[in-house]
Amino acid sequence: MLFALFHRHSYSGCKPACLDFILGLAAGAAHINGIDKTPHVRAMLSELIMTAELGYAAGFTASALGKPEVYIPGYGPVPYGPGSYIPNSIYANVGRCLTGEAVFHEQEILCNIAGGIPATFPTEKDLLNPELKPFLEKYINRNPKIPIEDQWRFWLLFVDATTSHSAGSGNYGNYHGGGSPIMEQIAITSQYDIKKRRDTVYKMAGMSVVADKNIKIMGE
Repeated sequence: MLFALFHRHSYSGCKPACLDFILGLAAGAAHINGIDKTPHVRAMLSELIMTAELGYAAGFTASALGKPEVYIPGYGPVPYGPGSYIPNSIYANVGRCLTGEAVFHEQEILCNIAGGIPATFPTEKDLLNPELKPFLEKYINRNPKIPIEDQWRFWLLFVDATTSHSAGSGNYGNYHGGGSPIMEQIAITSQYDIKKRRDTVYKMAGMSVVADKNIKIMGE
């Protein structure tokens, strides 16, 4: 359990950093394709930003709320030491789940912004072929304000980061690393005090059956 908790906590730090890279790819593709000012692209970029920052905020909060105790099923929080602080389990799991579930949607955003060019982009050998080079310079040029060689460099990196073998296996690792999203959902629902929130609403509604009689409504 501790291994999974620390793994999920660290994920809330590494995944936002990976999203910085993904955001850079998306912004670069939009700029080179000349669509970086369009509203729908700005909306997609904002999705990437929100996912990154929410994940980081959850991980940061898990650190800030850390205590020298660990949650044990059936027992609740148990002291842990000497002097070792354990990240808050709820926020660590929330950060991992939010960012993990978004992995393939992020790839969809990259695909939408880039278009089909990464799937059909020439190899470096073709780009350097003296017979092909003039045609590739003409037909791959997406933004006349950016040198064509720089556009090629960008797309080669984009291809490596999104359509290569390592990119495919990396996405599976990003989705399942630290535990698949269902594992975080199980941890969250088993450790979060759902009953307290339910009974608070029951009391607010004036229901006669309230399991927790010690709940106080604000102003009482």
